[in-house]
Amino acid sequence: MTEPFGLGGGNGDGELGDGTTTNRWTPVQVVGPGGVGFLTGITAVSAGYGFSVALKNDGTVWAWGYNANGQLGDGTTTTPRTSPVQVVTGASGCATYLCSIAAVDAGTGGPSAHVLALKNDGTVWAWGGNGNGELGDGTTTTPRTSPVQVVAGASGCATYLCGITSINTGGLFSGAVKSDSTLWTWGGNAGAAGNLGIGISTATIVTAPMQVLGPGGVGFLTGVTAVSEGIMHALALTGDSMIWNWGDGAVGELGTSSGGAGYYSDTPLQPLSLCKILPLPVELLVFTAICSEGKAKLQWSTATEINNDYFTIERAIQPPCPPNGGVNNVCPPLGGWGALDWASIGTVKGAGNSSTTLNYSFVDTQPDDELGLRYYRLKQTDYNGNYTYSEVVSFNKNNCSMSVYPNPFDKTIYVSSGTGTDVNALFRIVNVLGQEVCARNIIIPGDGTSAGINLPLLASGMYVVLVNDTDNSTLLLNTKVIRAGVAK
Repeated sequence: MTEPFGLGGGNGDGELGDGTTTNRWTPVQVVGPGGVGFLTGITAVSAGYGFSVALKNDGTVWAWGYNANGQLGDGTTTTPRTSPVQVVTGASGCATYLCSIAAVDAGTGGPSAHVLALKNDGTVWAWGGNGNGELGDGTTTTPRTSPVQVVAGASGCATYLCGITSINTGGLFSGAVKSDSTLWTWGGNAGAAGNLGIGISTATIVTAPMQVLGPGGVGFLTGVTAVSEGIMHALALTGDSMIWNWGDGAVGELGTSSGGAGYYSDTPLQPLSLCKILPLPVELLVFTAICSEGKAKLQWSTATEINNDYFTIERAIQPPCPPNGGVNNVCPPLGGWGALDWASIGTVKGAGNSSTTLNYSFVDTQPDDELGLRYYRLKQTDYNGNYTYSEVVSFNKNNCSMSVYPNPFDKTIYVSSGTGTDVNALFRIVNVLGQEVCARNIIIPGDGTSAGINLPLLASGMYVVLVNDTDNSTLLLNTKVIRAGVAK
């Protein structure tokens, strides 16, 4: 994705990046640096333990949230950071800030969590907590508040780890896949766990990359295409579509039908009766619901599609929660006080097979107006009749009480709202090329009167007006307008 994005949930350390430490029941948009505007141009995100990391389309890295161990990479341990800060250059050789990054991954290893970043040249960079050698720089110096380079270890590279195609962070350890499909790990190897997969089951700190062994400790694991690491176990996918895992299996993590305290494997093994893992038929990138022309407009994008027949759009209305329900008398969106009753409201034909990004949309022209809050989901159906559901998105019809006039407009445009509450808003006008031609911070009265915006000289033609609530970072209005005549 390359659009603004939103987060929701716990926010005690500012990990939602909305400029506050207020917990959020519904998604809020991540603000820009210093809390100005919004963070845009994002291509990848990763959530760590109390903090978040984002990769921009210019190869820079941004982070926010908990930072006591330097996991935000801004050269400090100032915490919390409630709005994004840019990861500095450290030892990377970039000018002031870390550059040319292709992928990032944030660890979940408690307050001392760390981050890995993969550069376009196949080198790996790390920062944050390093008490267990999880940064792979040959030391346990901690914290590292700016990027350090992962050393070669046993990889056969000259001085630093090279030729890496993917990275992953675990609890207190890290992993990387090389271009030759071998897997390398480093960091804390827990006792009676063996989460590094190197045949060692005792508590050991490994500060430089070691190669993951083969099944039973024979040879090395090869043909690796992906790796995912948990707190004290790891999984790898190989090119023959098989899953291998190792590490702690006390609560069934290894999938072998065994478990209990002290159960583990320090070399790769296969889960019991697991068939070959095949790609998902449709990879959904994003699914959103916005107000457009007074209606709920659903938009979604797919990265790939395999045998995709069609999408079914389903809508549900949440029954009102009981008196004094929820937290502080505010009900969370999907509480357990009443079941959602889903109904199909339309279908959109899929592309069948595609390896490029495709965009879809659907407008709910007859929403149920008895309640302001409603929910939507996608049901994706294959040619063979198999289907899967997307995550649920919410929509509030009250957002559609906002309007702009006149349309067509000349030199002034007015925004009105009937919500009954004044709204602090960011008003923007975008041309047909997607370029922002006007931006104003305004207050929209909630009593039905209007806020007037004097506009710059604009050429005649079509534009899009976007209005964001700056208090909770939600998009309130997305509507087309026409500039009539010739600007004078």
